[in-house]
Amino acid sequence: AWQSPIQTGRQGSPRIYSDQALTMCLVLRYIYSLPYRQTEGFIRSLFKMMKINNRVPSYSYLCKKASKLGLELDKIDQIKSSETIAIDATGFKVVGKGQWNHSKHGSSGRKKWVKMHISVDTKSQEIVSAVVTESGVHDSQVFDELIPPEGVRSVYADKAYDSSELHRKANNKGAAAIIPPKENAVLSSSDPDHPDGSNPRDDLILLREFHGDEGWKQLLNYGQRSFAEGAFSRLKRIFGEKTMCKSMTKIVRELTTKAAILNKMTQAHAMNRILAS
Repeated sequence: AWQSPIQTGRQGSPRIYSDQALTMCLVLRYIYSLPYRQTEGFIRSLFKMMKINNRVPSYSYLCKKASKLGLELDKIDQIKSSETIAIDATGFKVVGKGQWNHSKHGSSGRKKWVKMHISVDTKSQEIVSAVVTESGVHDSQVFDELIPPEGVRSVYADKAYDSSELHRKANNKGAAAIIPPKENAVLSSSDPDHPDGSNPRDDLILLREFHGDEGWKQLLNYGQRSFAEGAFSRLKRIFGEKTMCKSMTKIVRELTTKAAILNKMTQAHAMNRILAS
């Protein structure tokens, strides 16, 4: 599948490499944190050792295709192991000219960050969905995008997602949002969008007042939210806390591809444990 089977019939040189081949090159680049030139050389050396006489995409061609190709996360309907997800967000540093000048010359340029939002299946520990945004986007703004349209019954998140609106959004998808109320949270009179006029957030406030913080967490098994933090920890330990790309389009592809690679590693680890037992 290295050669492209598709010829567009348009003017210009024909396609040489398949999307699968280019995606494999980019996956190796992300796993081993290689610049484009080193990725090209690395694949050349692999082909030489394997005695494969295939052409290798140039570093400039890989750079051009990086904004369009990459691994996709598995479809939501394939997540059958658990009805519970955990949601969280973290920042990744974008390294560019400004950051280099700041480190080298002590200039006062602002550091650039992007934010990655994920939902994690608490049973399989795989990333169900991922959204990459600018750093100024609040966590609650992408809450709805992280919840599968159906099948999920519980959503765990931190206080950044605490609002009656987000509880309603989760409830509309058949899920209960387990979100700790803020310290100054007060009861609302009623919720006109809820069938019986109650507010799901009020129930959590009353539970916390009655059982206390620790009792509330134990009662609702709130510790499952840590699976989202664990996924981010693995992601940053394996791939680092900085993005390799600089443009937003390529950064989105890079981070979602890394999330898909992490899922493949998680699946392989789970299979090894099953075989070992």
